[in-house]
Amino acid sequence: MAADSALIDPRALAGASVENALAGAHAAARRGEAGEAALELEKLFATLLLKEMRRGLSEGFFGDGAGADVYEGWLDEHMGAALAEGPG
Repeated sequence: MAADSALIDPRALAGASVENALAGAHAAARRGEAGEAALELEKLFATLLLKEMRRGLSEGFFGDGAGADVYEGWLDEHMGAALAEGPG
């Protein structure tokens, strides 16, 4: 996969969490719960947005130690969910 396509393919950005979010949105859509499906997609978009914004920082919130990428991923997911569930 080319470096430019990583900006287009969300699976290249977040891996399994993207697959889980898409599966949740798809399941909700199959059940006819359009609002829930939209919320799942909004959470995914907010998470990916935060991940890309954080890449612009010179230093991560959790340093460069072991597990820092895991904590940053959790932060992105929880902040993305909070943004999606908030008003507006």
